[in-house]
This record gives sequence, C-alpha cells and structure tokens, in this order.
Amino acid sequence: MFNPGQYKDAHVRILGANSQEVTLHVNNGTGFDKYTGVKARVIRYDETTLPANSTIKIGDLKLIILADTVPAGLRALELKDRIEIAGKIHSVMMWDPFTGTVGGELISITAAVRG
Repeated sequence: MFNPGQYKDAHVRILGANSQEVTLHVNNGTGFDKYTGVKARVIRYDETTLPANSTIKIGDLKLIILADTVPAGLRALELKDRIEIAGKIHSVMMWDPFTGTVGGELISITAAVRG
C-alpha cells in the first residue's frame, strides 16, 4: 500500500516527464484570473477510456494535474472556468480532487475539458 509520499513521488516521476504547462482561467464575474505554471498530463478520451454514464464525450481531454502546481487556495474549477492548453481555450466539464487524494493529502486533480 502506498503512503502519500510514495504516491506523490510516483506521480511526479510519471507525470513530470509526460506533462505540459497549462493555464487556468478562473471566472471572477467580470473576466478571468489567469494562473500559469500548472503542470498536467493531457490525454484525449476515446471509446476505450470514456467514463460510463457521463457527460464526457469522445474527443474531450482528460487532465491529470499535479496539485502542487495549482495555486494555493484554488481548490475547484467550475463549468464557467476555462483551461488553456497549447494556446487553445477549453471549457471545464469536470474537476475531481478526490481521486488523487491519499491519506488526506491532495496529490493530483483529474479534470475533463472540451473545446
């Protein structure tokens, strides 16, 4: 069984080499606050990875985000928020901080985006 430190080290090793920088655009009511330097592994959903009974569609993107790269205090993105990947803006469809929590420590966040 992994402890939080081992799980975090594994994520950093695996995702670090396969991640890219994304920018979070958080809706503030009159515009968007931008947060750069966020590291994420970006994977395209296909028929073999599509979650059952979900609003996620083939072609949407799955992001596994290293929690340490998300600004402190920013705990959730909503449908009104955006994530910029390789210069293209995507709508947030899902934000899951629970799957990547081990022993009460947030290691990674899974998100799905469309656009």
